Amino acid sequence: MPGQLQTVLRSTKLPILLRVPNVEDAPALLELLSDPQNTEFDPHAGNGSFKLPQIEGMVVRMRESADSDVPGRVNLVLVDTSLGDKVIGLGGFGHIATEGAKRIGDVGIMITPEARHKGYAAEAMKMSIGYAFKVLKLDQVTATMLAKNIPMRSLMDKQLKLTGTIRDGEFGEEVFYSVLPEEWI
Repeated sequence: MPGQLQTVLRSTKLPILLRVPNVEDAPALLELLSDPQNTEFDPHAGNGSFKLPQIEGMVVRMRESADSDVPGRVNLVLVDTSLGDKVIGLGGFGHIATEGAKRIGDVGIMITPEARHKGYAAEAMKMSIGYAFKVLKLDQVTATMLAKNIPMRSLMDKQLKLTGTIRDGEFGEEVFYSVLPEEWI
């Protein structure tokens, strides 16, 4: 599989696209990751402690991974094309692992408060999962969130029609979702 740097996933339903971030996206990502409304339920999001050079370094690492033949992650920015290609979120696969012969990717999405309740998050997740199976050739897609993250759980349960399993996790009670290619089709 060639690198994914040129990946652009366009929605056929909404004015959004997903693409690998560029360093020019770093200020928008810093704003996204600095907003407590976005990081409230994400223990990995830094709780507003990031600085622009750190975000720029993250973007460089995201691009390096996306460019590898077997990426360990493929992060994608969510762009609203009706707002002049404004970055409104971050999603994709923050972790892709090989377990035995299986490639498994953990999918997620974080969007700005003003972009919520428009169907963008659900569409971005659907696009990402389809991309995982068709292009990245993953064997399984997972999503894990804190049990108290009701907005994300609602997206998974109601919009994507997936069923989660509650379990104890590193940061407290969490919900784990999993889908296989044949279940997604």
